[in-house]
Amino acid sequence: MNAAGAPRLTFSGIGLYHPRLFAGVAPGAKARLAPLLVEAMTRGAVTGERFDGLWIDVGTAERLAAADRAARHG
Repeated sequence: MNAAGAPRLTFSGIGLYHPRLFAGVAPGAKARLAPLLVEAMTRGAVTGERFDGLWIDVGTAERLAAADRAARHG
């Protein structure tokens, strides 16, 4: 909970992005997502949804394999 009593949430990496978010990025150029999102937030162009289902971080080959084993064996 934060100071106002609201739950603290985090961005988990699940996202759906409109191509307009990347309009200022040259084709083939690398860009950091966070600054693009912060700028869009200042315009009120970002929404979020709370996901209460099962979420597993599969950011490494080992964690992906563990998630696969868990899914196969219940």
